[in-house]
Amino acid sequence: MSNICTGNTLGLQVLEVLGLDQKHVTSIEICMQASQAATVTVHRHLDDDEARRVADCLSRYELKPLDNSDDIKSALRKAAAERPDSES
Repeated sequence: MSNICTGNTLGLQVLEVLGLDQKHVTSIEICMQASQAATVTVHRHLDDDEARRVADCLSRYELKPLDNSDDIKSALRKAAAERPDSES
């Protein structure tokens, strides 16, 4: 019987190859679908300082309910155009 590579072992190798710190990482998802770019999604916890910075960033935005999904694209385009740092 051959050795089995566990998620921990493979995950640590993937993080190392990507140059990412394993601190706070909870999971890694690798998605490879035909005719599409392969993606790697890393899930991790935020420490207190990171959480504060994320909260500060999110506080700049206003959440509004949308009536339907067609409004989402138009709302995103409008929000991007209204951002002060927008290049468009």
